[in-house]
Amino acid sequence: MMNMLKAALVGILASAAMYVVLLFILKSGLSPISTPPETAFFQRLGIVSGPGLFTFLMHLFYGAVCSMIYVHWLNDTRNMNIGTGLVMGVGLWLFMMVFYGPVIGWGFFGFAAVNSTLPAQDPLYLSSAPAYIGMTLSLHLIYGTILGWVNPVLTEPAETLGRHTLHRPTGEPVRLAA
Repeated sequence: MMNMLKAALVGILASAAMYVVLLFILKSGLSPISTPPETAFFQRLGIVSGPGLFTFLMHLFYGAVCSMIYVHWLNDTRNMNIGTGLVMGVGLWLFMMVFYGPVIGWGFFGFAAVNSTLPAQDPLYLSSAPAYIGMTLSLHLIYGTILGWVNPVLTEPAETLGRHTLHRPTGEPVRLAA
């Protein structure tokens, strides 16, 4: 149970990190979209009218649940690493491309022409499918990297971490209180 709580916290951390990068991209004007995809998704469903706390919290919730699935799926920290985290990140990205994109109206991988006539300020605007693919894949790779890097450290006692054991500068292992 404690491992699942830790996994949820790692998922929240990873989701928050990718969200901060997304906000930077949105504010910089380099983004092919005008609003976070989860906001566009919930707006298309008629649940929200724009970005806000609800969509941010839903993003964190998704990240927490997916991290818990990752830890449960691998069931052994020896299988958790940046590589398997990246596999999870790419899997979530693919799910986004084939499920969320069509619901939003962007189509599979953002290649639908539905939004081509929308003004750039419209929350459902998408300027370029290739840029959208690259941006969202990069964000999910950030999520997967954090998942695979932090989960094995937090979800097992230091004595059994193997190659992940923390060491003091003197070389002796750090023992964490149970």
